[in-house]
Amino acid sequence: MQAAVTKRYFEEAAQLVRENLGYIPDWVKETRREFGSFDIRTIPALQQGGTVLALLGDEEGLARMREIAASIPDLGPWVEEVERHNHERRLFKAILDAIAEHPNCLQTQVKDLVGEVDGRRVANLISYLEKAGKIVRLKEGRTYKLVFPGSPEVPTPPPKRAVESHRTDRQTPRLREIDLSSLSYVPLPRAPLRW
Repeated sequence: MQAAVTKRYFEEAAQLVRENLGYIPDWVKETRREFGSFDIRTIPALQQGGTVLALLGDEEGLARMREIAASIPDLGPWVEEVERHNHERRLFKAILDAIAEHPNCLQTQVKDLVGEVDGRRVANLISYLEKAGKIVRLKEGRTYKLVFPGSPEVPTPPPKRAVESHRTDRQTPRLREIDLSSLSYVPLPRAPLRW
């Protein structure tokens, strides 16, 4: 899932999140049985995975996540996190609506446009929207101007350069054979045993 998010394959990541949700109840039981308690500090499917589901507007996936977190006492610490993802889903939509209503708005203005007090959260969600290709950020002084893809302000990317070899001849290079017996070397002392 995390590899798919890194590569910006959000649909694939969401599918993996939904699949992982099905494994969580048995995983919690197995962990309790094997170790006597469930003291896992991070669960990517409930943390980053919830943001992916929110980005894609997957209400059904978020509802399933909420149901699982609420039904298993050991997942109590993640209930608030799951609720945050529902709020993120609404914020994603509010950000897109704000950009549609205020074209070329600055990223620093979006917090006030959507009525959110946490500017870092808004900036993080804007970053996800950009990675998903839903918006484009254009440098504007010390902040960014936000527009939709296809907007006339979006510069066209430069054409891809053809990468070619710097060699002008096409013959295989001549291999050089190294005679190890003619090389001088300095023997080093053995490393201490504690190494």
